[in-house]
Amino acid sequence: MRPLERPQVRFAIEKALIEEDSCWVLLRVTVPDQSIRKHERYNACVMLSTVDGILNFPELNLDNDSGLPETDERSDSEETQEDTIVESLEIDARKGSPGYVYMSFRFCYHPSMEGNGAIISILPSLETKRYFFQHSPVELPVLWSYNPAMWKRAQQLPQFILLDKRPEYVLHGNEKNMFK
Repeated sequence: MRPLERPQVRFAIEKALIEEDSCWVLLRVTVPDQSIRKHERYNACVMLSTVDGILNFPELNLDNDSGLPETDERSDSEETQEDTIVESLEIDARKGSPGYVYMSFRFCYHPSMEGNGAIISILPSLETKRYFFQHSPVELPVLWSYNPAMWKRAQQLPQFILLDKRPEYVLHGNEKNMFK
């Protein structure tokens, strides 16, 4: 099947918290069975768009034995810190059921993010050694919540982390181990 005829990788915002001058967003990535075939690599550039600018997050890279090089061939002058951070994780998508990955981001708050002023934009692409396919961009409005108790637990996470399981405290609010 061609890339557009297959099930698509989907994104959803699980949680978006603001506490004083800091923000935390937990993004769920759903990878359906057969959406990424053998010898293909799925890339997703994730960014937060506001009226005042764009904040680039690390790129999501799902590689299914593509044999493609890990980094782009850019000159050192063109690279920024955001461009060089690439996270990879194996996803266990069994036949007929999707696999899940969770991306966690912490960053500074800006007044332009208030209300409906923030949108998570995702630019997905699929590539092999023979072709490069750019999917339609995905835009998710960010609906902020204010929960100081949850923020204290989210502070323990690094600035960016890719998780293979949802942090248990996000759904249930209990005091169990975060990475159950």
